[in-house]
Amino acid sequence: MSIDIIILDEFLNNIRQELQKNQTLSHLTIEKLLSIRIPKNHTENSFNIDVEQNLLDIFVEILIKNPGYCLNQSIVDRLEIALLSKKINKNILDAYKEVIKRTQCQTNNFSRVLDVFIDILDENGSYFKYHFDILVCLALASEATTISTLEPFEINLFSDEGIIRSWSFRGLRAAYERKYQSLEFQEWCDNIIDKLVENTKSEVHFNLDLFETITSVKYIDFEKIRDKSQDQWNRELLIFDLIERFKISEGERFHFYKTWLEIEELEEFQNDKSNILLKLLHRILLNNKMSFNEFYDGIKILNRIDFENAYEILSNSRNPCLDLQKRCLTKLLDQRLSKKEDINSKYIDDLASNMISKFGLNISYKLFDALENIDSLREFENILNFAQENNIEISDIYVKETTISILKRSLEIKFLGKKIVKTDRLKLALNIDNLLGKNWNFEQLNEIFSKLKISDNVEKRVKEENFLYVLEILSQYKISPTPENQEKVLLALNKPPEKWLREVNRLTVESNFSKIREIRSAAGLIEELGNINSNDEDLKNFMRIHLLEIIEKIKSSDLISRVLDNTIKDQSIYIAQWTEEQIRQWAHIVKENVDYWTKINDFTIEALAVIKQANFLHTKFHLTDAQILSCLISLNANVDKGRLLQIGTGEGKSTIISVLAVIHALKGKKVDIITSSPVLAERDAKEKEKFYNMFNLQCSDNNDKSLYLAGPKKCYRKEIVYGEATQFQFDTLRTEYA
Repeated sequence: MSIDIIILDEFLNNIRQELQKNQTLSHLTIEKLLSIRIPKNHTENSFNIDVEQNLLDIFVEILIKNPGYCLNQSIVDRLEIALLSKKINKNILDAYKEVIKRTQCQTNNFSRVLDVFIDILDENGSYFKYHFDILVCLALASEATTISTLEPFEINLFSDEGIIRSWSFRGLRAAYERKYQSLEFQEWCDNIIDKLVENTKSEVHFNLDLFETITSVKYIDFEKIRDKSQDQWNRELLIFDLIERFKISEGERFHFYKTWLEIEELEEFQNDKSNILLKLLHRILLNNKMSFNEFYDGIKILNRIDFENAYEILSNSRNPCLDLQKRCLTKLLDQRLSKKEDINSKYIDDLASNMISKFGLNISYKLFDALENIDSLREFENILNFAQENNIEISDIYVKETTISILKRSLEIKFLGKKIVKTDRLKLALNIDNLLGKNWNFEQLNEIFSKLKISDNVEKRVKEENFLYVLEILSQYKISPTPENQEKVLLALNKPPEKWLREVNRLTVESNFSKIREIRSAAGLIEELGNINSNDEDLKNFMRIHLLEIIEKIKSSDLISRVLDNTIKDQSIYIAQWTEEQIRQWAHIVKENVDYWTKINDFTIEALAVIKQANFLHTKFHLTDAQILSCLISLNANVDKGRLLQIGTGEGKSTIISVLAVIHALKGKKVDIITSSPVLAERDAKEKEKFYNMFNLQCSDNNDKSLYLAGPKKCYRKEIVYGEATQFQFDTLRTEYA
């Protein structure tokens, strides 16, 4: 035995494992498979035979899972060669059914394979168990083309098995419609006419759809059609048989019939289209074992997709109910995607499949109903992962037509709220929402809520009462969501519930009063700056320009603008009294003639004063001396060297950055602000949006909201862009080199 055949066997086993995981094989992999030739020894050994069968099984699985490959003649040749050698099993025959449907029997060896099938049907040996599947192949072939013999259908038309009768009728009907006469078929149809005349006392017209139905049904009640016109008989008989095949309650019967009536009334399914789908649904039930709920879910989907898609799936799919669900969710995804360009259709199909496997149809519907648009597929998938990890139920989804962030927040509130049974639910939800709004994240709160685990009902009542008060304290007072504070809360909740309030109140006092840092004066900051940077000559020169005087001037309440001549009754309006409109006017004038205004004396002082007022209007907080000093140092940087600033924790780095961004953007520069994560980029961009708008500036984050391949993204049309460093790198590469 050569090493090559062993390596080949390992390769094929790996391919089989990929297919079992529902992974799609690449075209390159399939080409490699087609190039494989099993070495033939003088005496064939069993190992070679096993490897050859393994390769055949892979091709069969490819055809079943992706019928599109039925048009690949090389793969079909492999399959037909196996059939000619009578290497037959259920999977091989299922694959060949797909080949017949997709190729309409236009293959290299179809006529020879047909002869093999006829020979096998004449036998009663080891192939007897495959007779039905071969009969199906023949019937499908008869519907696609003219075949050489109808005898198998004529024999099986009189079978006791409804499914065998049905396929035999289909084979003979296709031949009849091609003007190929069968006396047995004609006799069968005449007998049906006689039976109908006898039971309805009506004249019966020749109708192959009706005859196929009567051939296929298991349950028949002529009372259902006696007083109706013949064009209604087929519908009534199919619906009666469908309902009777399930052992269901009267309520379920009512809902089934009501749903079908609603489908029939849709404009999409007029002109007999609903009856076409009804016949296909009956065929599906005849050929597949499924529960009433599975079947009913498939019917309910029909009112959400168009006739052409429904017909294609019901006619060709091996798993029609699942594929109907996928098609429906794919349509809903497409409707809600705000940015459809550059999104791979396979990605959307896979996402729809994952939703069905994770949540089923009803929860998936509810998730889509909750969203008006999907701006970011990444965020949407995060929602799905959150819902799966936390076993979200349909009743947990209560918002409608909202944003992804609001849906996420509502699910977090609902999930955490369910951990407390008896409480003021509105107050509980408001407290959770308030904490999430103050940057306590879900994971932190979930760990805090885990302290509610109880051993008996008395302990449960005491814990829940005290826990709600704990949440109120955390949400009402400024306890920052640091890991240290979270740990302190958890330690407090480890104590008896009667002591929770006291412990959390102590934490509140410590956080809000005990550790308030001494506010340093501008003079103290300047002195500290000089001491720390005593060897920096550039900075020393800068400090000689009376920094303290400049800071006080920026902070002064009577500073008047040189840019905007704003007077009322000859009395100037100080910058410290400006409204948003005046700030907007100022920014407009500066941008109109930026080269002139930025060169006048004290423009930096005026700009910082205006931005200081804008920040106050936006946040209700004035810029601190430390923030003003940091901005002055950065703006006075050496052109060739720049400045690197180290800002202490809590000094307001985000605020300093936004001030500098405004000044640079007003000068006509594009401003990129690098953050440590995409989450912070999105958060900061949203928080500062109104602030920048006061200066007629727009900001955005550069996070990928959808699948993005090449070209400049729309976010870079804005003056200010927040993003992670790697995102700027990727975008640059994709813009300049893709």
